Amino acid sequence: MQKIVFDHVTKYFGSHKAVNDAHFTIQEGEFFTLLGPSGCGKTTLLRTIAGFYRQEEGDIYFGDKKINDVPTHQRNIGMVFQNYAIFPHMTVFENVCYGLKARNVSKSEMQQRAMEALEMVELAHLKDRVPSDMSGGQQQRIALARAIVIRPGLLLMDEPLSNLDAKLRVKMRSDIRRLQKELNITTIYVTHDQEEALAVSDRIAVMSEGVIQQIATPEDIYAYPANRFVSNFIGTSNIIEGHCTGYDESAHVAACS
Repeated sequence: MQKIVFDHVTKYFGSHKAVNDAHFTIQEGEFFTLLGPSGCGKTTLLRTIAGFYRQEEGDIYFGDKKINDVPTHQRNIGMVFQNYAIFPHMTVFENVCYGLKARNVSKSEMQQRAMEALEMVELAHLKDRVPSDMSGGQQQRIALARAIVIRPGLLLMDEPLSNLDAKLRVKMRSDIRRLQKELNITTIYVTHDQEEALAVSDRIAVMSEGVIQQIATPEDIYAYPANRFVSNFIGTSNIIEGHCTGYDESAHVAACS
């Protein structure tokens, strides 16, 4: 569990700013969601945190440690991808053990931690099955168990539920939220689904064209959108055009026409 700080982070692809001056802090143990339409920069920002991309401007800190030049495998992150990225030739148990083997965990500890992770995602009874014989929801649970078994300081999730049907998405997002609270892992979650973001997040960053438009709790994002984009993206809005003709500072009331 750790605090994540973005200090004016900008990522270019050619001359295009995929992420433009991201400057904010994610608190320890927080479930933080990057929300926005396709192409808004949310996945680029997530991949920059993971170390898959290197930002051209600004710094990223895990706690007090600047991690700009730290390679991905040394960042102590767990990651769950949209396409699961599990190994089809390995059993469920072997998939979950993969990250532990890479960390030279002893065989006895590996078995214990893998079974604990599988119990958390309710797959312990299927540990000897292969993923190709399992449903999409079960495969996503394997990916989640593999991410948490290494006990990461940060959990990154990139559209993890987009390949599931609507009913299973609702069940899985509830399970993910429960598990995150149990483990108290700082989590950054990417989605384009407004309902999903509002349901699971402690705070949400709404993005558009590489720029963070607003960071707030789900309640404040919904009730007090910062601008027209956020208002339109989060839900159905009534927008009334007008011109300010006066302002009472003591009452914080604007007169409009």
